[in-house]
Amino acid sequence: PLAAIARRIQGFDKSAEAELYSTLLRGVSFWLRHSPTTEDKLEITHDAFIVCVEAIRQNKILDLERFPGFIVTVVRRMIQKRRRKTIQSARLF
Repeated sequence: PLAAIARRIQGFDKSAEAELYSTLLRGVSFWLRHSPTTEDKLEITHDAFIVCVEAIRQNKILDLERFPGFIVTVVRRMIQKRRRKTIQSARLF
């Protein structure tokens, strides 16, 4: 299903973008289910959405069947980056 959504995004289908966003939000919410703030979830979802849509539109994903793996990698890296920042800022105090 995600590969089909990606193909529709390539064709500039706005409803496909909405589907991708809601799919990302569900996934990020699951991965961050223990996060104390909704802001983290929304921020990571938005950032991941932008990265994914740009990658699709710029044909950076050569095999759209692998798009789900791309999404997972993008979101995991964003979560790790946010956690590193949190740890670093906690060490400063």
